[in-house]
Amino acid sequence: MNKREDFLPFCRHQLGKEEEQAVLEVLQSAWITTGPVTDAFEREFAARVGTPHAVAASSCTGGLFMVCQALGIGPGDEVVVPALTWPATANAPVMLGAKVVFADVDYKTLCVTRESIEPCLNDDTKAVAIVHFAGLSCELDSITGLCRERGIMLIEDSAHALGSKYNGRHVGGQYAVASVYSFHPIKNITTGEGGMITCHDAALYEKLSLCKFHGISRDAWKAYKGGGIPLYDLEWPALKFNFTDLQAAIGRVQLGRLDAFNERRRQIARCYLSELAGVSGLDLPADSDGHAWHLFVVKLNKQAQIQRDGFICRMRELNVGIGIHFLPVNELTFYKKQNPLVTPHAEKAGRTCVSLPLYPMMQDRDVCYVVDCIKHILGGQ
Repeated sequence: MNKREDFLPFCRHQLGKEEEQAVLEVLQSAWITTGPVTDAFEREFAARVGTPHAVAASSCTGGLFMVCQALGIGPGDEVVVPALTWPATANAPVMLGAKVVFADVDYKTLCVTRESIEPCLNDDTKAVAIVHFAGLSCELDSITGLCRERGIMLIEDSAHALGSKYNGRHVGGQYAVASVYSFHPIKNITTGEGGMITCHDAALYEKLSLCKFHGISRDAWKAYKGGGIPLYDLEWPALKFNFTDLQAAIGRVQLGRLDAFNERRRQIARCYLSELAGVSGLDLPADSDGHAWHLFVVKLNKQAQIQRDGFICRMRELNVGIGIHFLPVNELTFYKKQNPLVTPHAEKAGRTCVSLPLYPMMQDRDVCYVVDCIKHILGGQ
């Protein structure tokens, strides 16, 4: 086949003149760190996903840490997390002294299920953290039911799930005590780096607001904007995870583009599903009406006659960028020493998974080229 001349990246952010203008307005204002633009972004984000409260954070990882701290997770507690996720899901409770227990995933959806979570629970389990993998919602009714039955808190790692829906409702705190999103450049919208926490409980919201800025009980911009006396108090020690108005300016514009971004992602995903159906050697991802298609993850099966790493090298030789989402966390050195559990579905997926290019700026010809490359490597049509 004819190799394209330019490299097709695995992902690419999409920023334009509106974002530039929004940032310029903040730069020309009197305030560039956490302030009124961040406040507006939080309100707009909460309204978008259907929760009363939202707290912006410096990253999704920081947001997960804040949630665990605000919920009092610490030494003596156990938190169940998916074996197939980015390490941040596990690192947040571990950094607070808790123990993580890894639940296996369903091989088709790559999400945890009630059946995979339940054997991990015991009297020390304080929370379950789930991941809506690649933008596909977990089966929330059954998982929520299990957590309620056992008196366990449910946390949603929604890093992949901005725009995802479950039973027609936006994922993001409808079922869990808190949900945490990511605005990394690979995600469905970006602010460069950053994250957002959503929740329903007002008391939890107040704790999260303290956790984002040292535990200090005031907003600096509110104190200074009216010439007020800048007094403050420390209710408990916390770290610094605050968001900036520069990021929020980008985020407000990006949030307005979310529907268009996600619709293009759906178009690309449906094209992949259609064109790759029946290709020997590939297991295709699960689909649903509420899928946000943050990632398009295929798995190489025995019929592929090529190992995953070899496949990636061949794709890169053809100028196509490829991702891996993810290596099982419990197989990484630190966690393997701490908790050598067997999670066969996650381990199988970790050996075989490949993430194809998927981002709104992709052209139809780019998608067709990726498909042609896969068929060429796997000996298809």
